[in-house]
Amino acid sequence: QRKFRYVEKWTGSNLMESNPRKCKVMVIGGSHENEPLFELFGTVIPFTDSYKYVGVQIQSKGKNIFRLHYENKAQAARVAAMAAFSLNSIVGPIDPLTGRKLYLAQIDPHLTAACDVCVDTEQSHLRMLERVQETFIRRFLGLSDKSLTAFLFSETGLWPIAYRRLTLAVRYLGYIIDLPDAHLAKRATKESDLLARQNCARGWYAGLIRLLKDRANFALPAFGSLSPQIITDALSSIRKTMLRTLRQRLDNSPKAYLVRDTQVEDEHGRVSKPVIYLRHYLTIIRRSHRLALTKLLLSDHSLASERMRWLEKDKRPPRNLRLCRNCGNSAETPEHIMFSCKLPQNTGAGKLRSAILTMLGKKGASQIPDSEATTAVRSALRSQHTVATLAELAYTSYTYFNKLQDDIE
Repeated sequence: QRKFRYVEKWTGSNLMESNPRKCKVMVIGGSHENEPLFELFGTVIPFTDSYKYVGVQIQSKGKNIFRLHYENKAQAARVAAMAAFSLNSIVGPIDPLTGRKLYLAQIDPHLTAACDVCVDTEQSHLRMLERVQETFIRRFLGLSDKSLTAFLFSETGLWPIAYRRLTLAVRYLGYIIDLPDAHLAKRATKESDLLARQNCARGWYAGLIRLLKDRANFALPAFGSLSPQIITDALSSIRKTMLRTLRQRLDNSPKAYLVRDTQVEDEHGRVSKPVIYLRHYLTIIRRSHRLALTKLLLSDHSLASERMRWLEKDKRPPRNLRLCRNCGNSAETPEHIMFSCKLPQNTGAGKLRSAILTMLGKKGASQIPDSEATTAVRSALRSQHTVATLAELAYTSYTYFNKLQDDIE
């Protein structure tokens, strides 16, 4: 109460006013039931268990004071996502290019809100944000929940929200070290660093140390030893770890064999193998063609090679025995139906194959062995000049197989 009396005197001496109706009292880590009431200018200040301060919702109960902030921001991002997709009936489905822009403009700001203050030490809280991000990207790509999560980032060029939030927090730390010593943010960070050395499990700086060690394999030194170069090294380590993690997930998944280490040719003819990149096939304008190719490339299709993967493990036949329903000679895989299976002439697949193979240097061929089909698909993905025709072939082939009698038990 003496503090409140001091505020009254200070505001009066400085010709200022205080608004008691906007004031709340919060007891962190305890109960206010037996606490005496406080007054400011004769008005009783009520107790509260949660309060929004400069846009961040904090609470006095529970293990993490920012839990409500995570819940609120996850819900806000979810509402923004639903609002974006609610326009489908008016303007049509959102394509990947538009979806990516909407994500960066409307969803990402909610998912990264106050990430420089709320470091993600609680995995369950971070998971709330990850679910919103993954659901939105899957929706505009046209993928189901069974699709590999790593595809959501390797094919769009977007960062997983955990690494993006950590990057922004480290950048904020770089901003703090350039502040004057008398600045409150710098003084508070020094206090947090001191607390981290006394009890490594508590405080903002301790959380940042732990996150950098766990997610980026980077040892953050004491605050007094920080420099701009250390911040740069930390950011580089975060990016390298993120790319390495995504690459390992792609390497370890049998679903990624068609897009793993895919070569990309830019407008100047330079070839590279980026782990995350907005792939050429996602820029195809015709939605039916783009969606068919996306599903075939990312193992989110209904061909035998994928559908039999859903059976119980002891009933699941080897991949090479998941035979094609059309020819019965080879496994029913995306590359087989696009380049090796003998489809009826009225489907137009033969002309599309010939056009693609001619562009790939195999003039005159309209059908190739299964052993060469995977290479043909990956080569056609390399350039924007061939990927549109490949998408049309994917749509033609996949549509034909979807109409076949389903013999899979």
